[in-house]
Amino acid sequence: MSKPLEGITVLDFTQFFAGPIATLMLGDMGAEIIKLENPPLGDATRYNLSIKNEKSSNFTTRNRGKKSVAMNLKDEKQKAIFFEMLKTADVVIENGKPGTLEKYGLTYEAMKAVNPAIVYTSVSGYGQTGPYRTHAAFDGAVQAEGGIISVTGEDENHGVRCGAAIADAAAGLVGCIGTLGALYDAKRTGQGRRVDIAMMDVMVTFMENLISAYCAEGRVAKPMGNRMYTASPFTDFLCGDGKINNVEDIVKHPQVAARNMLVDVIYKDGTTFKVPGAPIKMSDLEEPENYYCPTVGGDTFEVLSRYIDEDRIHEVYDDVLLKIAEETAKKYHP
Repeated sequence: MSKPLEGITVLDFTQFFAGPIATLMLGDMGAEIIKLENPPLGDATRYNLSIKNEKSSNFTTRNRGKKSVAMNLKDEKQKAIFFEMLKTADVVIENGKPGTLEKYGLTYEAMKAVNPAIVYTSVSGYGQTGPYRTHAAFDGAVQAEGGIISVTGEDENHGVRCGAAIADAAAGLVGCIGTLGALYDAKRTGQGRRVDIAMMDVMVTFMENLISAYCAEGRVAKPMGNRMYTASPFTDFLCGDGKINNVEDIVKHPQVAARNMLVDVIYKDGTTFKVPGAPIKMSDLEEPENYYCPTVGGDTFEVLSRYIDEDRIHEVYDDVLLKIAEETAKKYHP
C-alpha cells in the first residue's frame, strides 16, 4: 500500500519542536526524513524529559520514523556531502535563527543552483524579514508577542500561557502545509520555492476574529476564562462525572485507542517509548504498528552509501562517529 509522499526525500536540519513537527507530518505521509544532526550531540531534545536507556521521550515523540546522519557544516568534506545529497533531494527544512544556514553557504540561491526543483522551508520565530527577524523565539514569548496570552485566563491582570506549546506546534503544522504546496508546484513546473514560516504570523492567524473585530470596532479582547465573545451560553458546566480529561485520562481514552493515536517507538537496542501517533488519517494510508527512532548519526553509513563510496564515508566519518559515542556517553554519565 503506497503512501502519498512515497519517494520524496527531505533533508532535515530541524531541532527542538516547531521544525521537527513539520517533518514528522511529512514522514507520516511517506516522505523519507533524513535528520542532519550536528555532531557530537545532535538535537538538544535528546537530553531532557523522561530518559530511558540514554534516550529521551521528548526527542522520540518528535522524531519517530526519521533517520539520522551526522552533518557538521563547519567541516568542508561533510558540507560537500550535503550538496551531493541535495542533487536528488526534494525538500530542505530548517528552524534556526534566520541566517544560520546561510553563514555556511547554504543559501536558497546556492541550493537552487544545484537543484532547481528544491523546496527550502524555514520555520522561525518572526520570519526571514522584518525588524524582529533576528530575535530569539521561545514558545511562551511568541504566545505573548502574538497576543494569545492576552486573551487566555480569567482576567486581564493575569494572562496565562497555553499549557501546550501551541506556537511551536502550529508553526510546524503550517510549515508542513507550506512545504506541500511548494512541493506540488515543484513537481508540476520543475521549479522549487523558498517557504518562510513565522511562529508570530501563525499566532496572528489564530487570533483571527479578535483582530478583525478590533480593526472594525476598536474593541480590545480580554481574557474571559471559558466564556466566548461570539456565543452564549458558552462556558464550563459541571458534567455528570465532574471531570476534565488530564494526561492520564487521554492515554486511557477509548477514542484515542480506536484512532491509533498512541504508538510504540523502538530503538535498535530495544528501548521502547509510547508516543502520540499520526493525526492525519486518509484512505489507503497504512499506519505502522511501531516506529523506528535513530541515535545521533545512527544511519550515517546506510544513508550516505547511496551518495558516496564506502571508503569516502570511512575517511570522513570514522572519527566523527567515535566522537559521537564518547561525547553522548559523557552527557548521560558525566
